[in-house]
Amino acid sequence: MPRPSSKSYKMTVGYKIVCSDQHKLVVCIGGRLNIFDIEKRQKIVSCRPIPNPSYAAFSPNGKILAVKSTSGRIVVLNSFSGEVLCDHKNQKEGEGCQLHFSPDGEMLIDASWKGIITIRKAFEPTIIKREVFEGEHIGEISMDANRNNWLFQHGGPFRQEKKARSCFCLILHTWPLTEALRQHCFGEHIIWASALSPDASRICLIRDCKPGTDMRIIGATDGEILACRQFGMISSKIYWSWDSEIIAVIRKSFAESCFAFYKSSDLSLIGTIPGDYPSSICFLPNSDQVVLGSWQFSRLARLEDFLSGQVKMCK
Repeated sequence: MPRPSSKSYKMTVGYKIVCSDQHKLVVCIGGRLNIFDIEKRQKIVSCRPIPNPSYAAFSPNGKILAVKSTSGRIVVLNSFSGEVLCDHKNQKEGEGCQLHFSPDGEMLIDASWKGIITIRKAFEPTIIKREVFEGEHIGEISMDANRNNWLFQHGGPFRQEKKARSCFCLILHTWPLTEALRQHCFGEHIIWASALSPDASRICLIRDCKPGTDMRIIGATDGEILACRQFGMISSKIYWSWDSEIIAVIRKSFAESCFAFYKSSDLSLIGTIPGDYPSSICFLPNSDQVVLGSWQFSRLARLEDFLSGQVKMCK
């Protein structure tokens, strides 16, 4: 039996995992926030600034961490001490998608399932701009590595029978998010997940295609379909590698539960990593390392070591 690589590093539960742009810090979101210094291989902060944290984002320099709860409340922390620098005390927006810092680190951008996109000052409870899309929900926000191009996933609200009642579309903006650069519409086909590539050239999306789903790559500006792959399960999150060469998803079905990796050029399968209760994937920038998270623990290792079975995600 292969031994775990000495370079692997086991961390805490990671329902969601986010790293800083310089990949020196990683936060694992569970019942608490646990921030790790990757170079030193040690936990530097463990705190619970708000109940039910659901998303987090580092500022461009990594010194600040913004955290959003399931109620929509946002707090801003010192990444190295956990000290709360600003509590926005906003809970009326309700649950929504992830949040991000602006290129200069002075503003926060987030959205809700009520169709509200908000730009606010990071260090004081001041809203700079708010846009409401009646009858829609915003399911995802993604951006390129330089935070210049931003992709918003729009969709109709879900009724109790889980059917969309309006068009799903992906809208591409450039900072400072004024007029839309491009809009890709998909009719009533539900978009389960979407993500802009770090180099801003392509969009990966997972679309409802009964009886299953399909994952496809399209050109970010022209919408040309560059690759397509069908599979009979739903994955609600897409992860790009920092060099835009690999796409990862978490596959869950009655038959399997795993982390899956694909070539972004043609969506051919690179390999899968079995895992108990997989929940998150985080590629470290300018590195061959990746953090895989589950409901039980998270682990940092080279992707090659995960794929070869030297490092495992099953207990």
